[in-house]
Amino acid sequence: EQVATGGGEETGGELELGAQRTEVFEEEVVSASRFAESPLDAPNSTHIITRQDIRLTGLTDISALLRRVAGVEVMQHYPGHTDVNIRGLGQRQSNKTLFLVDGRMTRLDFLGMSWVQMLPISVEDIERIEVIRGPAAAVYGADAFSGIVNIILREPGENENYVRGSGGSQAFGRLAASVSGRTENFGMRISGGYQRMDHFENLIDPERVDYGTADIVSDPELGIERLWFNGDLRFRVGDGFVIRAGAAVNQGDGTIQGISRLRQTQAQNSVFSQSYLSITTPVGIGLRTYWNRFSTDVDGFEEPPGALPTVGDLRQDIVDTELNFNRQFELGIPQNLSMGVGYRFKDVEWDWMNDDQTEHHFFGYLQDALQLHETLRLTLNVRIDRHPLLDGVQFSPRGSIVWRFIEGNSLRFTGGTAFRSPAFLESYLEFENRTPLRGVTTIGQGNQDLDPERIISFELGYMNQATDFFALEANVYYNLVFDQIQLAAIDTFTLQDWGSGAIEYDEGKEAFAVGNLQFDNENATFRQIGGELGVRVFPVDGLDIYANYA
Repeated sequence: EQVATGGGEETGGELELGAQRTEVFEEEVVSASRFAESPLDAPNSTHIITRQDIRLTGLTDISALLRRVAGVEVMQHYPGHTDVNIRGLGQRQSNKTLFLVDGRMTRLDFLGMSWVQMLPISVEDIERIEVIRGPAAAVYGADAFSGIVNIILREPGENENYVRGSGGSQAFGRLAASVSGRTENFGMRISGGYQRMDHFENLIDPERVDYGTADIVSDPELGIERLWFNGDLRFRVGDGFVIRAGAAVNQGDGTIQGISRLRQTQAQNSVFSQSYLSITTPVGIGLRTYWNRFSTDVDGFEEPPGALPTVGDLRQDIVDTELNFNRQFELGIPQNLSMGVGYRFKDVEWDWMNDDQTEHHFFGYLQDALQLHETLRLTLNVRIDRHPLLDGVQFSPRGSIVWRFIEGNSLRFTGGTAFRSPAFLESYLEFENRTPLRGVTTIGQGNQDLDPERIISFELGYMNQATDFFALEANVYYNLVFDQIQLAAIDTFTLQDWGSGAIEYDEGKEAFAVGNLQFDNENATFRQIGGELGVRVFPVDGLDIYANYA
């Protein structure tokens, strides 16, 4: 019996994911509902990039692999920063798409984004990448706004030992290696690697005398350089008890695209690490916890002579703990029940914020997939999140009905909501922006009274996986987006502010403040109509043909 899984991690029973596609309709997706199911039954539109797909592309950049997915926009600013957005809801820092590794969040909560290029994993160790398009907050809570990307790694001990290297233009170089082994009740994998690449072009001409680079930039030509390590252990204890543990760390330097007047932003000595422990039982009860830590020194890349100093030390600690229960049973009709409660601790210390800030988040979710008929499935979800800065409890419902009207074909209708909670930067920012004039600044400020960004979404989807040689998906959707958060509130200081003493000369920055820039909710409702059409053809062994349009 396959019970349920949570985003790639077992939470009761065993789930074996195939090494490659043997029959199209036998693929399983675990991210849409936290248990293994056919994409034909999933409550959201899904796309699976298999290990075989990854190997055949020859690509080693995760964000580049996502370009083939209909409805996913990939915008590469620099070799070390790519924004991945789903269904047109994109902006710098791509804060509306949630990235997971084996169901564990990789979000940098101070910015509200995932730094894909700094994830401590090798593409050679990926079993599959599941892309869920549409709101998924009913399953994953805040920030699963327009969709999720769940990177599922191979089981410890299942992948082969390897050493692989590559090189190219722009001083590109990459080396990755892995060692794995397994016994009847134990599996392990140790992987690591190194990567570097120069910028696409020099953003500051070294001959310029009116502009230079910040002091923390050791090599202006370097786009990204990183070392990573990943270790996973898996123990089978008794009958159906499984313990998994692991740790991963990535250390490097890179450039990301900033916000407001901060365009190119340098992150030096960046360290991202994730440690985790999960326990699953044969009765469907599971416990998992993980700890994300990120630290860096950050500054604007460009620096005119005599510019305001803006270098800032940053440290983030996130601890997430969840207790869940998953079970298949029959009560009049077959059902698959999932429920869980959890706690998320966040602590961020950053020179660009007004103080060291700590937040405590609580959540609970309930999902039931009811097989109303052998051809008809109803999935109902509800999740509640308690955010310390938001009024009341945030509800995220979702409902989906799937009709398999012909063998290998399904028609799906889904409705749901999601929200994106304000990032630490948006809530607690206190930062003196550089201006073209030395001695003059505008103060960037956070806002602790922000409303969360919200989306209401309705979707109609069709999927055909009736044969081994052809697959088709078609989706249309209608979204309403409210309360988008932008750095848009402008408050200009007047002579009266200076005369009354409300505003004073900043001796530490040696600058006069002429105004405030503050994050605020945009007073507008966006209506969005869209769709995706994707075709996959497998005419002969070894030849896959893809075409899609969004």
